[in-house]
Amino acid sequence: MAILKYIALTSTTGILPVLSHFVVPIPQFLYGILGLIAVGISVFLWAQSRWESAQPNEWLLLIENGQLKKAGIGLQCFRGLTQSVVKMKSAIHKVNFDANHVSKEMQGITVRGMTIWEVDPEKDGPFDCYKYTQDGKADDNVKTMCESILRSALANLELKKIMTSRDDLINYMKKDLQKQLSKWGIRCQTIEITEIRVCSKSVFEDMQAEFRQENRLKSTQIKLETQEKMTLNNVQADIKNNKNYYDGLLQRETESKKQEFNRKKQELNIFEKNVEILKSKSNAEKEIEMKQIEENHKIQLQEIKNENEQKLLKAKERIEQQKKQLEIEKEMNETNFQKYQIDSNKRIIQHIGIKGFKFHNYVDASKSNDMSSYLPAFDNLKFV
Repeated sequence: MAILKYIALTSTTGILPVLSHFVVPIPQFLYGILGLIAVGISVFLWAQSRWESAQPNEWLLLIENGQLKKAGIGLQCFRGLTQSVVKMKSAIHKVNFDANHVSKEMQGITVRGMTIWEVDPEKDGPFDCYKYTQDGKADDNVKTMCESILRSALANLELKKIMTSRDDLINYMKKDLQKQLSKWGIRCQTIEITEIRVCSKSVFEDMQAEFRQENRLKSTQIKLETQEKMTLNNVQADIKNNKNYYDGLLQRETESKKQEFNRKKQELNIFEKNVEILKSKSNAEKEIEMKQIEENHKIQLQEIKNENEQKLLKAKERIEQQKKQLEIEKEMNETNFQKYQIDSNKRIIQHIGIKGFKFHNYVDASKSNDMSSYLPAFDNLKFV
C-alpha cells in the first residue's frame, strides 16, 4: 500500500520516465491506467479514513452543526466533511442515596435506597447525555436529585404510610426524578428503597406495639385455625375410616347374605326336586293304593253280594220253612198247636242258653193246670 501511494505521488515528477530508460520501455497508454489506479487508491484511503464504527458496548453519535444526526450502540457510518463523531460507554449506572428528614408528624426518619440509570435512546437523549454527563459527576448529580426529591416526599407523607407503603414512595420519587433526568438524556430504570429507619427509638417501639399485637392476634388466630383444621381433618379421617369400616362390614354382610340366599336357593331347589320325587312317588303310591282300594272294594262288593245271596238263600229257606210250618199249623188242632208253640219256645230258650226258669200264672186260678193259661205269659216275654 505504501509503494502504490509512493507511485501515485511521484507519477507526475518525471521519475518514472527516467526509470523507464533503464528498465523496460513502457507504452504511453499505461501511464494513464497507472494514474487512474493511483487516484482510485487515494480515494479509497480517504473514504476509509472517514468510516467510523463503535464497539458493541459503545454509543456512537454522528453530529453535524451541533445537531444529532444518528446515534446507536455498535453503530457504523460514514462521516462527512462537516460531521463529527463522539463515542461513550453504554453501561448502566448504579447510584446509592440516603436522606434524613422529618415526616408529616415531625418525626425524624432516615431512608436509604438505590437507583439504576442508563442513556435514554429516544430522540436527542444520547446527545444530551453526552453533553451533561461527561464531566464525571453524573452519578453525584443523580444522587443529589434523588435525595432532594426524597426529602420533599418525606415531608408530605405520614410516618405510617412511609413505613408501610414503599411502592407509593417509589412511584412518587420516580415520577419527579424522571422529569429532571429526561433533560439530561438519562432514563431511570428502577428505584429501590433498601432501608427505612425511625430516628426515635420510643416512637419506633410504639409503632411496633400495634403491629406486634396484630401479629400476636394473627398468630393466635392462625393457631386456632390450624387446630380447627387439624380437628376437622381428624374428624374427616375418622369419618372416612368409619365409612370404610362400615362399607367393609356392609360388603361382608352382603356377601354373607348372598351366600346364605344361594344356599337357601340350593336347598329350595333340592326341596323342590324332593317334592317332585315325592309327588311322583305319592302319585305312584296313590295309584297303587287306589288300585288296592278298588280291588278291596270289588272284593267287599263280592263278599256283600255273596253274603246277600246267602242271606237271600236263608231267607228263602226260612220262608219255605215258615210256609211248611204254616201248612203244618193249618193241619194241627188246638192242642197240637199249643204243644207246638211250647216246643218252639223250648228250642228258642235252649238256643239262647238259659238253663231254666219258672212260670207263674196270675191270669186265672181256675185254669192253673191248663197249659193254655201260660201262653199269654210267653207272648209277653221279651229276650234281650
